[in-house]
Amino acid sequence: MDDEIIVLATSKKKAVLLLLGALAFVACGIFSVRTGENALIGWVCILFFGLGIPVSIYMLTPGAGELRIDRQGIQMKGPFKPMKLAWSEVNGFYVDYVRTGYSRTKMIAIEFSDSYNKLRAGRQVAQAMTGMQGALPNNFSRPAEEVCELLNSAKKKWG
Repeated sequence: MDDEIIVLATSKKKAVLLLLGALAFVACGIFSVRTGENALIGWVCILFFGLGIPVSIYMLTPGAGELRIDRQGIQMKGPFKPMKLAWSEVNGFYVDYVRTGYSRTKMIAIEFSDSYNKLRAGRQVAQAMTGMQGALPNNFSRPAEEVCELLNSAKKKWG
């Protein structure tokens, strides 16, 4: 039982929705640039939402963005460097929201322990901007509340 490993994959449905949304906004941006109306806004749409295309394609590849939970802690696979946290570095997890323009984005917030000294300045900036020192994305095949409950249960069991 102690060697149990829980793996949560990213939601392919959310990745496809991100891809379709990014493509739609890029298409609107191209249309704005070509017609000459709001060309600056068009370029902003193309550049900003264009970044969503490779991100969503990455999310669709097998094993991308998965979250591994085991007795050592958690590991989140990402496109550049995996994030690893030992149970001793975390006090717990909770669901919170980040304001993104006129909407809010649901995230799985990380409450770090006082002994966790890595990236202290970055965590302070994140705390000031979002109210959270760190977070996991809400892009898994399970609801954020369920993932949060699973993480807190694992912390209680192994931490």
